[in-house]
Amino acid sequence: MAKIIKFPTPEERRQKEIDEAYDKAFGESKAAVDYYSQQCVEATQNMLEIIEDSVLEGMMHDWDVFLGMQFRNQKDFIESRDFYVIMNLWNAMLNRFVGLPHELHKDLDVLLVKVKAIEEMNRAYTESQENDIEFQPEFEFEIDPEEPDDNT
Repeated sequence: MAKIIKFPTPEERRQKEIDEAYDKAFGESKAAVDYYSQQCVEATQNMLEIIEDSVLEGMMHDWDVFLGMQFRNQKDFIESRDFYVIMNLWNAMLNRFVGLPHELHKDLDVLLVKVKAIEEMNRAYTESQENDIEFQPEFEFEIDPEEPDDNT
């Protein structure tokens, strides 16, 4: 009877790549990787709570329009899904800082290029608006209210 050879699934291959990247970054010290990873998660959760409290507790009193935001109900509120993504990007940034690989690092790099392009477009637009010539005559038109309007 022939033996069935089990090939790794894409998820198993990806997990192996992640494990190898961790080993490369921190050698054999899995405890250090776990420690730094946990620190990043806790810092991200703390930041989430700080932002959420700032908005929902009215600490951002100049912007009452945001008081109804929902941060934790991804099923029903699009801002909650956005916030979830932003917090995961924050976590990826913290991971990069401590030297841990993260799957979102490439996405952060792509987003940086995109944001810089948008920033340049906004700068160019703003400069074009500043360079517009506005005609300000040095004389005044005398308008007689009794005179009929020629545009009728």
